[in-house]
Amino acid sequence: MTAKVTFTVVRGANPGATYLFDSRTTCIVGRHVDCQMRVADDRAHATVSRFHCLLDINPPGVQVRDYGSLNGTYLNDRQIGQRPAGMSAEDGRKLMLPAVPLQDGDRSLVPNALRWSRYA
Repeated sequence: MTAKVTFTVVRGANPGATYLFDSRTTCIVGRHVDCQMRVADDRAHATVSRFHCLLDINPPGVQVRDYGSLNGTYLNDRQIGQRPAGMSAEDGRKLMLPAVPLQDGDRSLVPNALRWSRYA
C-alpha cells in the first residue's frame, strides 16, 4: 500500500477542499498564483503572505516551514516562524526558518484563512 498525505481545508474560503499527495514533493502555500495551495488574494485573506509557508511532503511524512511570512505560520496554535518586522518579503524567503514535522491530526493555520489536517 502506497503512503498518502491528505490536507483538508476545514476553515476559510473553501472548506472541504482536499489536496492529496502520494509522492515526494514540495508545496508552497500562499496568495500568489504560482502557489500549489492557493489562498484567495482578497481582503479577507490579507494576513496571508503571497508565499506564506513551505510543505516538504515525503509520504507519510510532512514538514512545514514558514517561508518568511509577515504574520507567521502556526502549528496547533503555536507560532513556528515569521520574518522580523521591517524585513522585505524577498529577504524573508531567504531565511532558513526551522522545519517542523507534522503528526497525524495536526492543524496548521495560515492566519485568518486556512487550516489543514494531515492524515497518512
